Amino acid sequence: MDTCLYFARNCYSPDFEKLKPEYLDVLPEYLVYNILDVLHIFESKCLEAFPNLKDFMAHFEGLKKMSASCFLPGPLFLKIAVWGNK
Repeated sequence: MDTCLYFARNCYSPDFEKLKPEYLDVLPEYLVYNILDVLHIFESKCLEAFPNLKDFMAHFEGLKKMSASCFLPGPLFLKIAVWGNK
């Protein structure tokens, strides 16, 4: 789920006030994970020289609240994009 969708999901939730502090706590980590995930999709070997970043991604994906439903399959971009449109 991208950052905007995650934010919107919280804004529309009846539990907004309860979810807001947690959202703000995990936002920096989520932003880092989100860009690393896109870069990894773009070039799967881009993180091989950075084991700490690979470990971070594995840790983040293993968190209790992260589930397969949070990771939407492509496309990343609209059909007019040269890459990430499928």
